[in-house]
Amino acid sequence: MKLFKSIILIIACSIATSDLTAQVYSAGVNTIVSGGRDVFYTPYDTLAASESHIDTFKVTEHRNAVVFQVHGDKISGDLGGTIVLEGSASKDIPFVPITNFNIADADKSYGHTVTDNTYTYYRLAISDTSATHSAGWKTFITVR
Repeated sequence: MKLFKSIILIIACSIATSDLTAQVYSAGVNTIVSGGRDVFYTPYDTLAASESHIDTFKVTEHRNAVVFQVHGDKISGDLGGTIVLEGSASKDIPFVPITNFNIADADKSYGHTVTDNTYTYYRLAISDTSATHSAGWKTFITVR
């Protein structure tokens, strides 16, 4: 009987605390994005002339806000292109545009807060339209 009470207590505690922390997964490989608790981040990625990079994320629990911040470090040349944030309830249905940014020719951060977190999946695409540059990019995701 004591063992049964212990098991019930463990289950009750895990249910009570499961709402405290969302997890952010990289949907392509289904691994947790680096970081933890409330802030997650992608590895630093270097893009050169006319390259693009797409990350798809899965937020495991509903949150009041999901904050995306993309930071770009100019390495050389003239930066140009777009950053597009999209959302979807499932990765099997089309993604809906949420916002986009034109990339400026400088070190810069771009951010957007999704407050009506109706999406489970988010896709962030960085597209370079300049043929003469190199830049490093890192994405930070904060869930609240």
